[in-house]
Amino acid sequence: GDRRFSSAYINQGGIISKGFDVQFDCATEIADLGLDSIPGMFSMNVLYSQLDEYSESAFPGAAFVEYTGTTFNSSFDYQVFSTFTYANGPFSVGVRWQYLPELETAPGAQANAYGVADHHQFDMFGRWAFNDRYELRAGIDNLTNAAPEVTGGSSTDANLGSASPNYDSVGRRFFFAAKASF
Repeated sequence: GDRRFSSAYINQGGIISKGFDVQFDCATEIADLGLDSIPGMFSMNVLYSQLDEYSESAFPGAAFVEYTGTTFNSSFDYQVFSTFTYANGPFSVGVRWQYLPELETAPGAQANAYGVADHHQFDMFGRWAFNDRYELRAGIDNLTNAAPEVTGGSSTDANLGSASPNYDSVGRRFFFAAKASF
C-alpha cells in the first residue's frame, strides 16, 4: 500500500570546540649561530594547533559527548606543521614536516575497533633563481612515501578500514617548474 512518512527537521543540539593555535617564525644569518664558515640564512616556521575540547550534542537537550583525541571528525589533540629553510642568495632548499598524533576510537565505537597510529610526513623543496629573469623550482612531496593511516578497521570482521583525507593517499611525487620573465 501507500506509505507516508512525516518528519520534522531537528537541529543538532550543538558543538563545543575549544583550542588555540600558536605560530613561531624566525630567520637568522647562519653566522649568528656560530657557524661563521657557512654563508646564508636559516629560517623556521612552526605552527602548533591544540584542541582542548571537541564535543557534540545530537539534538537540543541531549548531553554533549567528548570526542577530543578520537577518530570522530578526526579530532586530533594537537597538530604540528613546520618548515625549515636554508637560503643563500638566489638558492634555497627546505624541508616541511607535518605531524599528526594518534587517535583513539570514538566513544560508542565497537569494542574491537582500531584507533589510528601517529603520522609523520616530510616534503622537500628547492629554488634557484638566476639573471633576475629565470627561476627553477623542484621538490618531492611525501619524501619518505609515508602510507596513509587506516581508519575504521576492526579485529573481528572484514572491515579493513579506509584512508582518511587527513593523510596523503597519493604517495611520493616529484615536481619541477621553470619560470621566465620577459
